[in-house]
Amino acid sequence: MVYDVTYDPSETENTVKTISKVRGLNTEEKQIEDTTNVNGTIKDTSLEISKKSDKKELKAGDINTYTVTVKNTGSYDSRDTVVEDVLYGDAKYIKDTIKVVDKDNNIIDKSKYSIEWIDKKTEKDENRFKIKFPIIEKGKDIIVTYNVQYADLEETQEIKNIIRAKGINTNLAEPKEKDGVKVISKGVIKETNLDITKKAEKQEITARK
Repeated sequence: MVYDVTYDPSETENTVKTISKVRGLNTEEKQIEDTTNVNGTIKDTSLEISKKSDKKELKAGDINTYTVTVKNTGSYDSRDTVVEDVLYGDAKYIKDTIKVVDKDNNIIDKSKYSIEWIDKKTEKDENRFKIKFPIIEKGKDIIVTYNVQYADLEETQEIKNIIRAKGINTNLAEPKEKDGVKVISKGVIKETNLDITKKAEKQEITARK
């Protein structure tokens, strides 16, 4: 007897067991078991990403809070998803303020993701970080918040922030505003010191009559 078996599509590995029995009118029943390991197949899925800042304009030296939301809108889990955040301008991340939660504001355990901070080293570089999630389940939202401090300058500057996300089985997710979240950091006039000196061209002259 020969027959074919079609396994249901699944992303996870499964073990399928089959049992075959035979018995005649004048024989004992015999049974044989067989197991097959069926590897999971990674399916493509879809991500959406958005970003906002608490304030659009503030003073140089102030601190602002940013919120990034990543949504798995597809039908399957996203795999090895990397969220990359790039900060353009004279500003820095306050690293110990980063928080990762789900849409119900439950803190996601740090074992579920990893963070890589990449600090600006030259004028051509920008501060950035990457968060890697091995799995973002279908229908799940990931929310990342963190603070940024703007340089305490006299000059007004525009700080731009770019975000994107990509998994091995997803689209490249970018916000609708592809040129980034923009914030104006208004320069602050600083106090300074002045010196003044005075001298006469001649120290002694004859009075006129």
